[in-house]
Amino acid sequence: MSPPGIPRPFRCFWSLGTGWGTVEVEAGRMTLKVLQGTLGLRKIRLPDSVAKKEEIRAFHNGAVLPCFKKDGAMLVSDQPLTLAATDELVVK
Repeated sequence: MSPPGIPRPFRCFWSLGTGWGTVEVEAGRMTLKVLQGTLGLRKIRLPDSVAKKEEIRAFHNGAVLPCFKKDGAMLVSDQPLTLAATDELVVK
């Protein structure tokens, strides 16, 4: 049980036709991990805790990923991004 006022992180398994992995959302940060296969991304719906920020920053395996918000809630990369097994996308 978490102490009052401290939200627990949200963790979830995801699975699509080309791969599977996990997503975790906590305290204004989203982490998407590919555990097997691949995941192609051009845009992704951000959780409210991240989307409400004035600016967002994204990192692909620790390296800065150029991105911007569109319609206040989307991470949109200038170029399509393919995440492979063991890749991680962090948005904060």
